[in-house]
Amino acid sequence: MNARTARRVLVGSTLFCGIFELVSTPFMNQPLGSLAAGIVFLGAAAWLWRGRGIIAPLLLSLLFAVELAGEPAYSRHGLKDWILQSAIGALSLAGLAAAIVVIRERVRARRSVTVVA
Repeated sequence: MNARTARRVLVGSTLFCGIFELVSTPFMNQPLGSLAAGIVFLGAAAWLWRGRGIIAPLLLSLLFAVELAGEPAYSRHGLKDWILQSAIGALSLAGLAAAIVVIRERVRARRSVTVVA
């Protein structure tokens, strides 16, 4: 996966996870946590879209890792829950992989600029 594709995957997975968190807020046991996660996901997506910094991908990698770590603990009440939570888990895994690629490329770009200067 090249850096441009990774960035697109990261933005897309971040937007989808953020929207999913906001839409699912009324159905959660802890709605404030879901609301906060949705806002942070969407804010990080906007931050990632605007600039070339490294903080947004680092924040997103942390968010996706937390999402993946909590995946086994979620309660599932039917087939719909299994499908939705499995899809979000797969999307979080893709987002984490894309975030790692973006971070790696941005660190490399910083090192090459530092070496040239």
